[in-house]
Amino acid sequence: MDVKFNEFYFENEIHSANDYWQLYNKDPKAAIKKYDGHVFCPICESAPLTIVKGNKRRYFKVSHSDMEKHSEDCSFRNNPATKKETTYFYKDLDTTDIESRLLSCLNKMLKKELTTADKESSSVSTRKNYTNNFLDIVINNRKKYLPNKYLYSENLYKDSDIQTIYYGKCALYIISPNNTNDTNNTNDTNNTNDTNDTNDTNDINDTNDTNDTNDINDINDTNDTNNTNDINNKNNQKYYYLKVLNSYTKKEICEISITKNIYGYLSSDLENIPNKKDEAIDYYICFSGFLKKKQRQYKGNNYDFHQCNLRDSRLLILEKA
Repeated sequence: MDVKFNEFYFENEIHSANDYWQLYNKDPKAAIKKYDGHVFCPICESAPLTIVKGNKRRYFKVSHSDMEKHSEDCSFRNNPATKKETTYFYKDLDTTDIESRLLSCLNKMLKKELTTADKESSSVSTRKNYTNNFLDIVINNRKKYLPNKYLYSENLYKDSDIQTIYYGKCALYIISPNNTNDTNNTNDTNNTNDTNDTNDTNDINDTNDTNDTNDINDINDTNDTNNTNDINNKNNQKYYYLKVLNSYTKKEICEISITKNIYGYLSSDLENIPNKKDEAIDYYICFSGFLKKKQRQYKGNNYDFHQCNLRDSRLLILEKA
């Protein structure tokens, strides 16, 4: 199976495929000179990527002849896990195991090794040490890799009904339950990542979202019977909202809703994050969950945004850039 990459490794950084195509559309020769032959697998940074420049299909891949150039432990040597396989993995999840995977993902971006002591979490004896294989799972004695997306990927919001590991360097700020000055960021409605998202199966009227008690801002979810007292009542908010922004444009990519109880476990990591958008600072962030399309109302207008409800403190890990 050909894996199509939405990001690539270039000159010691992970880049979105869109970085290439924006330059290519403007100046093909400049893009080819700068990138072609110099881009690699975003995980192992060893296997060279081939850039397919068709009129209708444009993507990055590792040619079959280059598959052996992946590092021995690179997850992308394997096939991706299906939705069913991914659901099964997370259903019986050892949260210490996923925490180790996210820590390895963070280390890849930081280019250094954070230890268990650095994150003040589970004991060393219960932790697994992952390197390039932090996405690996075993299904019926066959290795596959977990769904994962770079937070600047063009297809970030597609296949949002599959639990995914998200990662990237982004600007963060946080809204606390007592912050009544937030205007819900109506300036973020032109999020450049949220274009043509016609395949988002988890939109605001998702009939399967009957137990989403964390979503207090979902104004149109008629099945969310447990949130009627919280809608638009900021004084009764029981959640923190970690806003994840594009580091360059400061457009909102998504938000992560965090209950007060879960926040208590993460307070040492989150308490120094600013609570105003214009003070947002860069962090390396990894989290696992579903990015669900929601709709929010402000001054009579509705706009879309994407939210992940954090279900466990060990499903989020971050480090200041």
